[in-house]
Amino acid sequence: MGGVVCASPAYLREHGMPDHPGDLERHICVQLANAVFPAEQWVFQGDDRIYSVDIGHMGFSVNMPEALAPAVAAGLGIGLLPISTALPELRSGRAIRLLAGYVPQPVNVYVLYQSRRFLEKKVRAWVDRLRGDIPEILQHYIGELRVLDSASERV
Repeated sequence: MGGVVCASPAYLREHGMPDHPGDLERHICVQLANAVFPAEQWVFQGDDRIYSVDIGHMGFSVNMPEALAPAVAAGLGIGLLPISTALPELRSGRAIRLLAGYVPQPVNVYVLYQSRRFLEKKVRAWVDRLRGDIPEILQHYIGELRVLDSASERV
């Protein structure tokens, strides 16, 4: 999972709810400025298609998700938050998940090390732990997101 698209209730009252990734081009989008996501573009998969959305008119960008979450919660725009950063905002009601039927661009995690041949045991142990922990943690987050989604559908 590449992230969760979120906005504050106040932002949505003022600007309306996007129903489709293309609707984001008419909204203020705030973005993480990093090498993971293409600048000024969000990519989604859904309806058996890939959607590339130009968010070049974004309000601003930050380089840390911990800075983006409060901006989204304050109503400064729609943000694509990492799931771990989005969940506290969604749980508290400071943010609402948008476009749940569309999957944002996935993010891969890589571990770089000098050589397998001379790999220290502590590095191997750390890599093995990451291989086990990251998928497990991510599945936990996705499960919690599904619970929050189903609770909001009942409201």
